[in-house]
Amino acid sequence: MSPRASPRRRPLTDFERRVYAACSQIPAGRVSTYGELARALDSSARAVGGALRKNPFAPVVPCHRVVASDGSLGGFSGVWRAGAPELLRKEALLRSEGVCFATPARGAPMIASAPWKFTPAAIATIPPGGVLRARALCAKRERDSDEPTVSPAHGDVDERTASSERGDRRAAAEGHLACRQQIIGIDWSGARNAGERIFLAHGSLAPLSTALASAPCAPPAVHVLVIDRVVSAAAALGPVAPLARSLEAGTDAVVRFLLSTHQLAAAQEELLTCGVDAPLGLPAALADAALGGAHDARGSDSGERWRDLVSGCAARWPHADSLREWSLALAARAQAADDGSPTGAREPKRACDVASRAPFAPTNLRLYRQTWAALALLCAPLLDSPDGREGRVAVLPMMRPSAARAQLRLLEACPASLLKRTALYDAPYKGTTAAHATARKRLVAHARDVGFELVAGGSARVRVHCEPAVEAVLIGQASGDALDAVLAAAATACSVLRPGFPAPVEGAHALHALEGAIYY
Repeated sequence: MSPRASPRRRPLTDFERRVYAACSQIPAGRVSTYGELARALDSSARAVGGALRKNPFAPVVPCHRVVASDGSLGGFSGVWRAGAPELLRKEALLRSEGVCFATPARGAPMIASAPWKFTPAAIATIPPGGVLRARALCAKRERDSDEPTVSPAHGDVDERTASSERGDRRAAAEGHLACRQQIIGIDWSGARNAGERIFLAHGSLAPLSTALASAPCAPPAVHVLVIDRVVSAAAALGPVAPLARSLEAGTDAVVRFLLSTHQLAAAQEELLTCGVDAPLGLPAALADAALGGAHDARGSDSGERWRDLVSGCAARWPHADSLREWSLALAARAQAADDGSPTGAREPKRACDVASRAPFAPTNLRLYRQTWAALALLCAPLLDSPDGREGRVAVLPMMRPSAARAQLRLLEACPASLLKRTALYDAPYKGTTAAHATARKRLVAHARDVGFELVAGGSARVRVHCEPAVEAVLIGQASGDALDAVLAAAATACSVLRPGFPAPVEGAHALHALEGAIYY
């Protein structure tokens, strides 16, 4: 089912929203059980199975990671028969994510690893809902085992029962959802194998006092970003295929992942903000040269000019090298004319690059491929999607966020600028030496135990919570791509919580509507 089209034909029930939110926290390479999911939701395994059978967001909501308590696969797509094509696909999905199986002499394959357990922090981030009555009714028909064995026709019992309590629970649920957001951080790449190099980190943001049950008296100024998934673009939507490692396939996977996740967030009445570690604009001098004519920085047309730049990016520069060659030729002509034009700089920076102390200009030798891919292969398809054409995608601050309807909010986040702002940029962390690994371990510990201040010297901060297995990946990956994705998510979380958002930390600038801004 294409994520660009609406994946559901009926509204989700409160209970289904909670099941899908909980299921999304199960990390790749691990499995949980229907009974464990029911325990986290204070419900029944039968009701959980009924909701997962109707999951319209697969594989973004990874229902294939929920298995029976005895280690067997359980059901998939409403089918429970061993050897059925649906069960074989479920097994293939789990094997592709690294789940270990033990195959007995006779019978179906069994999961060899222990089931993943929901921590108090993970349980506390699940949206509340009125499912106690659903649990009571379903429990009457529950068997001794904790896996659901009902036929697909009985899977809608939770919908009928949970919907009857929506009215008296709606106010409490909306009050909780008002302070919860979904956050995605993306470490971008313009390389030929970008599908392997682009990493995405997905998490939920909530006040620490509600997100961590072990700290009920924590100050509300502290928020926790619970990271539930860190994955490469090639693996974001399922098993890795050889073609998914390419630049085009990898960026297309990111677009489809964002649109699917946005649809799920909108169904759960949650905000979704994505921070991309890549330039989402060009310096004003280059943008004006590409579009023809100078813009009025004080006028209202800058945002429209940015959209014109993005929509014509692929036609104007068919590949990344053509953008680099064009910008260098423009600089050479300006230098030959010796007219003091801003385009005379070999690699001009944007106002936000200077303010945030970003390492490189958008057309720098180390960054121009990422810039072109972010504009031509990320922003343009998102804005041209049905959600984009209907105003449900906003790239900040060039476009205005809407409070009237759910939006996918995309912004430029810079891990390096975040580390510089918080005085953590002193030790290199990308490399294979023990010193590099130690630096990565220190950053992970700081994010978990101390967090990142929203503003310098302030008490408000964001802490990042990851499962130990995820932390091991962040520390063990020498390239630092997974860690940068988490840092981009942290920078995004700090930004959306900061007063004055969508203005960046240094405040609004007249050029932001054309050049973009960096959030950190």
